[in-house]
Amino acid sequence: MKEESNNQKNHNTIQEFLLYYEAVFNEDGSIKLCGREKCKKLIEISEELCVKVEPEGGSSKEALCPKVATGEFGSKETGFIYEVAVKALKELIDVWLFMQDNK
Repeated sequence: MKEESNNQKNHNTIQEFLLYYEAVFNEDGSIKLCGREKCKKLIEISEELCVKVEPEGGSSKEALCPKVATGEFGSKETGFIYEVAVKALKELIDVWLFMQDNK
């Protein structure tokens, strides 16, 4: 039961990340004029997810982006986002979701 509730929490956190990612980034990857609070929330969610999203097959998060490996996604105080790290986490999530859908 507890594992199922953790899976649901992880799913909810991923969905929240995707929602805020879309609120902060345009389709071309540029940052929207969305306000500091949304950026801060995206940074917070990214840090929470960083420990939950592990690539399968022995690959390392660090190979994709050193900031993802260290869990640095920006400043929660200022809302300044480390774009490369957040985008790399998005790529990891996309791959993970694809793998989950194709199990």
